[in-house]
Amino acid sequence: MKKQYYLTGLFLLSILILNITFIFTVASGEDDGDGIDDDFEEKNKRYIEINIEGNEIGIESIRRSETNKDEITGLILYDEDGLYIGLRYRSNLETECELEFGILFHEIIEYIDINFNGMYEPEIDQKIKNFSLNDFKPAFHESSDISNDTSLHYIKIQTINNTFTAHIYFVEEFTIVERSLITPTQAKIDIEISNFDFTNESSRLALYTKLEFKGYYDEIEETEDEKEGYAENENGMITTMSEFTGFFSWKNNATINEVSKKVYVNEVFFDEDPKHKQGIFINYPNAEYIYHDPKIGIENLLIPIGKPDSLVSLIIIISVIGAVSASAAYSINYYVKHRSQTVKLDKDRDAYFSELFENDIDEEPYDGKLALQILRGDNAIEKLLQINNINITALSDDFFETINLFEWESHERSEFILEMLALTPIERNSILEEMFKKSYRT
Repeated sequence: MKKQYYLTGLFLLSILILNITFIFTVASGEDDGDGIDDDFEEKNKRYIEINIEGNEIGIESIRRSETNKDEITGLILYDEDGLYIGLRYRSNLETECELEFGILFHEIIEYIDINFNGMYEPEIDQKIKNFSLNDFKPAFHESSDISNDTSLHYIKIQTINNTFTAHIYFVEEFTIVERSLITPTQAKIDIEISNFDFTNESSRLALYTKLEFKGYYDEIEETEDEKEGYAENENGMITTMSEFTGFFSWKNNATINEVSKKVYVNEVFFDEDPKHKQGIFINYPNAEYIYHDPKIGIENLLIPIGKPDSLVSLIIIISVIGAVSASAAYSINYYVKHRSQTVKLDKDRDAYFSELFENDIDEEPYDGKLALQILRGDNAIEKLLQINNINITALSDDFFETINLFEWESHERSEFILEMLALTPIERNSILEEMFKKSYRT
């Protein structure tokens, strides 16, 4: 009997391992190396067109979905005020603009940090000089394939003396660039400051960034990408209009002379420029090479795929199916082995239960409380309704009265009851009937 237990347990374990392997294979659904489900990617692909006219670059990004078309338009402008990157959004192609915002990299300030807090404070720190971002080379643009039907667009804008460079990326589907994941509803802006002509070896740099919006920007502790697991160690701010939210975020560390170091950003302050009501200083240490990667985009635009059964539910369903199959096979084997048992009609049912649960040393008594645990959690009924193909079986008094007619050892009755739990009432009655017929024949 123990040998049969071992074989049955091994069989169930094998089924469970195979099921879990199958589930994880199906659930992953990702084969392009970016860690994003392929169906989710497909649903959020966009068409992007880039148009360059002089010092202006227009970007048009339209969702490919026939039922959820929306439009993000971008404007990149570089002139005597600096480098401006702005976005506009409308939820369908027939509506007016519902969100408009942008940022302007205006100048780089060299300063002495008087109070050593790592941030430029004009009323406290000593300004040494300003490096205005107002003289640029013509923009460079190229596109490359992400897949057979999607592209990555790269735009490079650089000052004449090569001190400041912005590497800007727009993508038609999720992709990884410079170890960072970019979504189709945002742009990645890699800031490069190199060979800055420092006046003082102890000075620091502050990138004066103006914020453009009709309303105001609010600082956030956790970015959308952090919430979704697309990024970590970020900071940023958001601005909202017509229930749509734009964001500007950045990594909390930058590459400083090939070493990762913390970046300090001032709290948002009010700007004297009426067009740009607010501003921030992004602060970097004294270095020959600085590389930092902010992002700008619009939140909550990604369309989720249909909600399938949860992974846990899938495991339960497939495991139960495997367990029922194994139990049914074992029950049939048990029935064949014991089909010639004689009938003893004077066995008392209460005595049987006492013998089964109190005197059986080898078997753990059945605890009905454990069977009810599935119904005791929060929203238990709703959870059960969401899981298909799970049967909850109850044994009637007639069933126990019937099996009491057979003269079995207590452990045999226990095994038989457990195996019958895996079958439907019709199957149980059919087996009991056949067992009675064969018993009377013998």
